[in-house]
Amino acid sequence: MGLGVGMMLGAGVFVSTGSIAAGYTGPSIIIAFAIAGLSAFLSSFVYAEFAVDLPFAGGAYNFILCSLGEFFAW
Repeated sequence: MGLGVGMMLGAGVFVSTGSIAAGYTGPSIIIAFAIAGLSAFLSSFVYAEFAVDLPFAGGAYNFILCSLGEFFAW
């Protein structure tokens, strides 16, 4: 349920950002999206490194379980 809500809110944020960027910004939006893409790419390295350290499957449940605890994982 949390992932579903996060996806809906994330999609809304991206849609509103796109419409505002189209109306009020110039070519700098390309640089902003490049920086956002680079940061998302680098965060995938963090997740991959953490998944390798776990001796079992590196799914989202296991990631949250080991980093935040069982309550947040459920």
